[in-house]
Amino acid sequence: MISSIINTVLYPRPNPPHYSAKSHPNYLIWIPPNGSIPSIPCFYFQASPERPLIIWSHGNGCDIGTMVPLLSLLNRTLSVNILIYEYPGYGLCVGQTPSEDKINRHTQQAYTFARSVLRFPPDRIVFYGHSIGSGTACMMVASLIQSRIPVGGLILQSPYQSLTDLVKQKAGVFRLFISELGWNNINVIQVITCPVLFIHGKQDDLISYDNSIKLYNACPSHKKQIVLIDNADHNTIDTRTVLQAVQQFLYMYLH
Repeated sequence: MISSIINTVLYPRPNPPHYSAKSHPNYLIWIPPNGSIPSIPCFYFQASPERPLIIWSHGNGCDIGTMVPLLSLLNRTLSVNILIYEYPGYGLCVGQTPSEDKINRHTQQAYTFARSVLRFPPDRIVFYGHSIGSGTACMMVASLIQSRIPVGGLILQSPYQSLTDLVKQKAGVFRLFISELGWNNINVIQVITCPVLFIHGKQDDLISYDNSIKLYNACPSHKKQIVLIDNADHNTIDTRTVLQAVQQFLYMYLH
């Protein structure tokens, strides 16, 4: 029962999905299966191969189809390559149940695909974690840095310090039965030394912007920025603000 409640809180998947196998033929690609991991649907927005690649980990209330308008605009405006991959149980990843471990494995597969098939060098790859996606993005970047693999950068939009604390805030009386969950950004961020950008709305009542401030202060990187938006909440950060912040970040650290 408790695991079902946690699953409902963490992974409110769009139903029906916001895309189909035929809705975006110019963008849809599939990462081949690997062991226990089935094929993963992705959207790949191409720019010049010399430009950076952003690997995008989306929020929990959307799927990769939801993100097409924003990502196609980023692709055109900033001339960046973007690979957004799907989570288990979302969109066309049917017959699967989402979990932290499974999402982490999808993140790893997306990165492996970017390196081995798309042929992007590691120092030109930027990870973008939005909301719940900040957990898997932070974990992936920390793992690479600890393995002495260079990372181009990390962008965190509306991130949280600890998934455990976030779930307990939403679980009411059931919070006493919730054990420690895996995504703990405030611990992981302490090993991340690549360029990092934090973006957060100051009116966010789902994940307070204090989370970004504390993550920023705990991050040891000498190349870090934080953008706090006065009149934005969790879901209303203006597209132009995201564009400007990402553009300045990429120009400064990946120009």
